[in-house]
This record gives sequence, C-alpha cells and structure tokens, in this order.
Amino acid sequence: MQNYETVLQRYENEPRINKIGLAHIFTNSEKLDFGCKRLWSYSYNMLSEPTKNAPALLYGIAWHLVCEHALKEIKDNDTMITVDRGVELVDEIGKRFLLDEQMSIDAFDVFGFIDDFVDRMKRAIKGWIPHWAEKMHKEYEIVAIELVVASPVFINGKIGGDVFFGNVRTRKDRNDYLWPVMINEKSPKHKQGCTFENIPMPYWRAGKIDVVVRKRNTQSLFIVDHKTSSSPNGYARKFEYEQQLQSYASLVTYEIEHGELQHLKGHTINGVIWDIAHSKVGMPPKPLKNGKLSTAKSRCSPSWIFEQAIIENDLDRNDYLDHIEHCKNTVDQSYFQILHKSINKADMKLTFYEDYAVAVEMDRTRNALIYVNNEEFQIVASRYPKCSEYLNCKFAHWCLPNVPLSNLWHEKEEKDTKIYWKPLTPNTNSDNLILSEDNNYKLPF
Repeated sequence: MQNYETVLQRYENEPRINKIGLAHIFTNSEKLDFGCKRLWSYSYNMLSEPTKNAPALLYGIAWHLVCEHALKEIKDNDTMITVDRGVELVDEIGKRFLLDEQMSIDAFDVFGFIDDFVDRMKRAIKGWIPHWAEKMHKEYEIVAIELVVASPVFINGKIGGDVFFGNVRTRKDRNDYLWPVMINEKSPKHKQGCTFENIPMPYWRAGKIDVVVRKRNTQSLFIVDHKTSSSPNGYARKFEYEQQLQSYASLVTYEIEHGELQHLKGHTINGVIWDIAHSKVGMPPKPLKNGKLSTAKSRCSPSWIFEQAIIENDLDRNDYLDHIEHCKNTVDQSYFQILHKSINKADMKLTFYEDYAVAVEMDRTRNALIYVNNEEFQIVASRYPKCSEYLNCKFAHWCLPNVPLSNLWHEKEEKDTKIYWKPLTPNTNSDNLILSEDNNYKLPF
C-alpha cells in the first residue's frame, strides 16, 4: 500500500505526528468528548462545529499564547523578561490572535470586546511575570514548550506489547488522499472518482504539553499546564481530580523509554503543576475625595494594581508601603496560584489501560455510525446520563431538544475533518520530512 502520513487537526505541521505514518490518532480532548458519545458523534463524525466561540475560551487561548511566547523568551537565556516586555507580548500575540478570531466572537461590539480582553490581559501579565519569577523560575528551568508527544495504544494496556489495530472506513479521493467516512456519507461520491475502503490502522494517542520544566540540578521533570479562571480559588478545587496531565505524563514516559525522547533516559516525570491565572483582574482603584487611595483592608486590590494606581495619580509610594505589603500577603495569592501534584508509575500505567479501553470502544462506535437511521443513532450515540455541561455544551441546541439525525444531516456544513491521511510522493517520506529544514525535529533540551 502507498505510504501515508497522518494530518491531525491542531497538529498539522508537527514532525512527531508526521513521523507516525498511517494511523488513527486521538487526543485527550477527543478522549474526554467520548465520555458523551452524543457529543463525540456530533463533533468527530459529522464535521459540524459552532461558528461562535465562548468568551472564556477565547480569553484562555489568547492568554495561553502570550504565556507561551513569554516563556520561550525566558527559556532562551534562562532569564526572566521584564513586565514591559510582557505587556508588549499581549499586543503582539494576544491582540493579534483576537483580531484574527473576530468573526467567531459573539458580541455586539466586537472591537470593544477585544479591547476589554487586551486590557485585562495587560493587567494580568503585570502580576504574572513576577509571580512566575518567584514561584517557578527560582526552582525550575524550562525544558520544553508546546512539546508534542505520542504513544501507540497497546492491547490490554501492556506497554511495549502488541499495538491495537482498528478497522477504519475511509474514502479515497482522486488525489489518493484518505478521509474518514462520516455518518451516513452518501454514495454519489463514487461518481466523483472516490472509492471506499476499510483499512486496518494502529491507534495512537497524542498530546501537546504547555511546558515541561526540570527541577534545577536534578533529573526530575514536571508537566505544567496554564489555566485561566474568574475564580482561581474555586477552580483550584478541581486539581485533586486532574487527569489530563497524568495522561500526558504517560506519553512522556513512553517517549523516554521507547520513543523520541530516549536521550532523556534517567529523567522521570515526578509531578504535574497547574499555573492558574485570574481572568478578570480589575481596574486600578480611584482616589478618594481627599486625593488619597483607600487603605481599607476590606477593599484591597492586587498589589501590582494598587501600585499602578499610585503611579497614575502621582502619589508617594512610601505612604502606602504597609498596605502594599498587606495586599501582597493576602490578596495576590488569590489571583495567581501554582498547584503541585506528585505522580507515580501506577498512575501512568492506569492511563495505558484506559487508552486501550477507549480505543476499542471508539473504533466500534465509529463503525456502527457509518449507516444509522434516527432510532439507531439514539442507541449508538447515546447521551451521557449525567450531563454536567447543559447549555454550555456547543451542541446543546441539538442535543437537549433531541433533534432527529436526519434533520442534522441536512444542516451539516462541509469543513476540514479533524483527521485525514496524506499520501507521500515517491520523493517524500516521513524521514526526510522530519529532517527537512522547515520541520527539523530537534527538541529544545
């Protein structure tokens, strides 16, 4: 059979994914969505996505991009960047992303919406940079940023054993590209020069890690994930049940032992870290009638925001030293948090068992959805019996009123699939793609 490479949405130009070849690769996001087969069927088997993005999601993505570029600059010389540089990155990276996404913003005044987000990010970055310097930079060095890792799915979760192969129904077009067959995909595509074929493919799981850090002067690695929340203290309670980073740790472990990170043998993943940032840092306080700033303990602002108010109102910082210190000790910690959690081999081994269970059921469900009527769809793509999303789910307007599948199919929009397979020409293969100048697979450590 002709050689192929897998093209996975959000990983299109990642050498690690290209190198795998022909495979059915799923991510942690798809694994989570598969918890509700109805959500997964809509999202991964109908090519349908909402056209508008939730504001919190947009802010989180923009903030993540700003942090990514800030940490790349910090990593270059293992030196912290200035707060002013952080503010510049908000304009260069965060604002640019929001402007590019303006068509997906559901707001009456789109540019006012973007300006508000940019101002909030600038207030936040002024606190986050000293927070990272104090809580992370002193103890950890940055090893990798946006690191892509992957592992085969092993039968019965036995690492290094036989790899699980699924039966993937594909459509080959005139250019030999392979596309996954969607729900009730119509046969007239045959008339366009397409053919349908069942192809055995190995299942893999892939992930992209925000940051990998190493405890200074050790071989202990930690996986870091950026989080944003309007209530960091409440959000922190979820950390006890964190499983995403645990699953990433299993992928890194595989890569060190059997994959693309074997030069790191001797290093171990010892824990995971959440870097939580407040998404709604308020405006600097206004002066009282006497021209001074309130120092009431019940009205404390974050210390860096209070200091900004001192500068903006041309006041003497020495008059507020005690209050600034009080804000640092009592308020700042509620705006940025670093949460640590240790991880062991048993935790990571469990992920391999779960990946196998998910892959088997995912393959079975995908094939069962190829030809279904309205009633069969209710069985194959059953709703999660304890929905925790409700109207926050992007497909709630279909799921809650139980819109018939036949109606949804007519509403389907043709968009890029989340995964497809690109043929390699006789002069191209995975190896020389990896070694090409543009896609040199060289890890930053």
